[in-house]
Amino acid sequence: AHVHMTTFENEIIKNHILFRNRLNENVTLSAEYNALKVHLMTQFPNDRLAYTNAKNEFIQKVIK
Repeated sequence: AHVHMTTFENEIIKNHILFRNRLNENVTLSAEYNALKVHLMTQFPNDRLAYTNAKNEFIQKVIK
């Protein structure tokens, strides 16, 4: 679990909330994200930064 403390006006937090809401509203999108995360877990088992960066394209597609 992650805890983030910031003002609500923060663009990063707004995007986190938007992303969460879109995944909650769309089971297909949520399943795609889960499958991506499982794939990346095997591709980058010991590289958290690469794993995180590899999710970025999908995340950007969802929030735009």
